[in-house]
Amino acid sequence: MQPVNVPWITGPSLSFTGPWARVTEMYAEQLLWIRRNERRRIARELHDTTAHALGVAEQSLELHRLLAESDPERAQQRLELAEQSVREALKSVLDIGTELRLASQDKELGDALDDYLARTAPTDVKTELTTSGPLHELPRSIADEVYLIVREAAHNAFLHAEPRHLTIDVGIADGVLTARVDDDGTGFDPEVTAHHGGGLLSMSERAELIGARLRVRSRATGTAVELRLPVAAGTGGAMT
Repeated sequence: MQPVNVPWITGPSLSFTGPWARVTEMYAEQLLWIRRNERRRIARELHDTTAHALGVAEQSLELHRLLAESDPERAQQRLELAEQSVREALKSVLDIGTELRLASQDKELGDALDDYLARTAPTDVKTELTTSGPLHELPRSIADEVYLIVREAAHNAFLHAEPRHLTIDVGIADGVLTARVDDDGTGFDPEVTAHHGGGLLSMSERAELIGARLRVRSRATGTAVELRLPVAAGTGGAMT
């Protein structure tokens, strides 16, 4: 059997032969699917948010030019709309860049999540982050996946639920890492969404890769996403 090279989240690639080759090959296939799904999500956001805002700006500038002499008041309104749309497009690009940068930088999990909320949470949403336990001892590959799962849960809430409050609680206690995201926004049917949206599928796949259990509960008045992962006692590392 040929060796299987696995592109881990961080660090050098490893090569396996024998019985573990198929297992690592499946891992690599899942990881590739997740990364492709992440790229699709970014592409959708660029299309739905950034490109749309720039399209509105272009149309508004064209109308401003046509109305400049015949209706200066309406022309000014179109100019202001164009300026607002450009600002929205710029914010969208900066938010995507921030997400990619935070996911790859060498930061402790709690600090990375705090930066994410500070940079991307809507100003009308009250957010709260609580961390506890030896999160700094988590292997980087595990911390990266937990960060991406929690970020996706928060991103979905900000984008679709229109919450007033969102809380994130991440900690290690009694040999278990728990990460929970709660919001008080509009709920959804997890069964339906899992089949028609990539966000929940991506979160589930990431959880499976690190041996964690993901639970999503939603009702009309809010959603709770909880991740639980057994960790090695005294080290913070994921159990194998």
